[in-house]
Amino acid sequence: MSIREKKLTFTILSVSLLTVMAGAAVAPALGVIKENFCDASDILIQLIVSTPALFIILTSLFFPLLCKLLKTKTIALTALFLYVITGVGAFFVSDIYVLLLFRALLGVSVGIMMPLSTGLLAYYFTQEEQPNLMGLSAAMNQLGGVVATLIAGLLSNIGWNYTFLVYVLGLASVILV
Repeated sequence: MSIREKKLTFTILSVSLLTVMAGAAVAPALGVIKENFCDASDILIQLIVSTPALFIILTSLFFPLLCKLLKTKTIALTALFLYVITGVGAFFVSDIYVLLLFRALLGVSVGIMMPLSTGLLAYYFTQEEQPNLMGLSAAMNQLGGVVATLIAGLLSNIGWNYTFLVYVLGLASVILV
């Protein structure tokens, strides 16, 4: 594998690392978040975790159209910037409905990144390389969930909103792209 291919692989895998973080990262902080939004119903609090998944599904349906309209790098950078802005933006929110809007937009960004991260492996690499890389992509996916959950749990000890700073990790992928 050439140095260019190694850099490309590392970049694509860094995007794979971020995708599971959308919902999983915030889960350990739901109790602390509930304390802050004590007037909000339990369902609204639970939507903080599940809203991104709904919007991931909806966005994935429109992904092929997006690919016809924009170049790959533009799609990747747009999704990554949206990911960081909406993920970290929740840190500054004090209204549950605005928080849910940020979570929905985070889901949109992940809905773009998920098919992109696996599709690029098929596009740039040979059929012989793809199974190994798909395995690495799945491993990075799960690693991202573990790391994000740990970091978010630690950050929630500082304050409920600090949990959302875990999405700063997306900047590393922005730089790589």
